[in-house]
Amino acid sequence: MILWTGDNAPHDVWKSSEHEVIQSTTAMTSALSSVGASIFPIQGGFDTYPVNYQDFTQPNSNNAIKSYAQAWSTFLDAGNQQLYKRFGYYSQQYTVKNGQKHQTTTLTKIIGLNTQACNTENWGILKVRYDPGDQIAWLQTELANIAAQNGQVIIIANVPPFKDCVDSWAVRYRSLMQQYQHVVRATFTGHTSEEGVAVTQAFYAQDPVNIGLNFVTGSLSPYTGGNPSFAVIEFDAEHYIPVSYKTYGIDMSQTNA
Repeated sequence: MILWTGDNAPHDVWKSSEHEVIQSTTAMTSALSSVGASIFPIQGGFDTYPVNYQDFTQPNSNNAIKSYAQAWSTFLDAGNQQLYKRFGYYSQQYTVKNGQKHQTTTLTKIIGLNTQACNTENWGILKVRYDPGDQIAWLQTELANIAAQNGQVIIIANVPPFKDCVDSWAVRYRSLMQQYQHVVRATFTGHTSEEGVAVTQAFYAQDPVNIGLNFVTGSLSPYTGGNPSFAVIEFDAEHYIPVSYKTYGIDMSQTNA
């Protein structure tokens, strides 16, 4: 499977139009559709217009998200298309496509979160500060249902919940990660364009207790001196716990020469 964490539009945002922003993601969608893997995408702050802005007061009102819902019709089932179209998040069941590989019978879901709901640069959330798009309330219900079925979850998002994320939202999110640490296997985000790993720790523990693992992916394009890169992760086939993480990069100096 491919986990795709957004920020697809060019970053010279002062020259972009809404059409160009949407076209960036839909063009990449077309290119990836021929790969043959299960693809789980989520948009980033650069993928709505204007950059980093989304209004959460009315569902089904964001032109970019509605366009992606249509473009991602081969990635998301009909129910998740409709859910995603509302505010830009979903929970899609994952099934291994290659029949020769081990097929787990455990319910496994990929949850795509819209971190525009906590992005510190999104002035649109000043209108709905408590729970933009009712996403935290939805996530709590979704995790409870998956836990009741002894299932497991991988979360993808754009903005890491520990960086550039409004504190009140991040604290509620972290509390869910603690409550459902037996369900959430790992979180994968983008946004920073710099690869890294962060550990989520429990609240109120006398000694630090590690309860979750967050991978921050590098950039697939060159960015402020960094080389393009992507990561290949191997998961335990039954429990979907990451067991191997390898980064592949392109040496731009050598390539340009």
